[in-house]
Amino acid sequence: MGGAVCHDVSLRCSEIITGSILICPMCAIHSHMKPPPFVISLLYKLVGPPNTLNFFGTLPLAPSKDVGEHAFRLKSKKDLSESHCNYYGRKPRLATARELLDTTDRISSSLSSFDLPFIILHGEADVVTDPELSKRLYDESSSEDKTIKLYEGMWHTLTTGEPDDNIEKVFKDIVEWIDERV
Repeated sequence: MGGAVCHDVSLRCSEIITGSILICPMCAIHSHMKPPPFVISLLYKLVGPPNTLNFFGTLPLAPSKDVGEHAFRLKSKKDLSESHCNYYGRKPRLATARELLDTTDRISSSLSSFDLPFIILHGEADVVTDPELSKRLYDESSSEDKTIKLYEGMWHTLTTGEPDDNIEKVFKDIVEWIDERV
């Protein structure tokens, strides 16, 4: 979700942001993962329009799989994440589901207008966010300074859930990308 937020903020504040680092960004919800239109319509009627909150929106009832099982390659790193005091551990709230739908729809319909310098880093074995959608962002973006790094065998949490040598490789690529532009 952080990659989607970064992309969205970069578009909204392009006059003050000089580049983006997108790690496994959620640019769109894959069609086989998206709820049927009548469910989306019901969600919007129940929770209200984007950027609003009512009682129903606070309920942790959005159906979803345990993302952690598919995000962290190493169970020990998943367990460490879940032991943190800020770990949520429940189903997403209905308003969160609505915002994800709205944000990803907005992002996927504006890929070509993304013109800031950026680097996308994505694990090829990621099943949480589809690496093909990152490739689509790379291909459709109008940026003249864009880089994509796809990591064979890596999962979704590139900077926390992988073996340490993989994490070091990802951070090395990020630092090199920044150093080339500073």
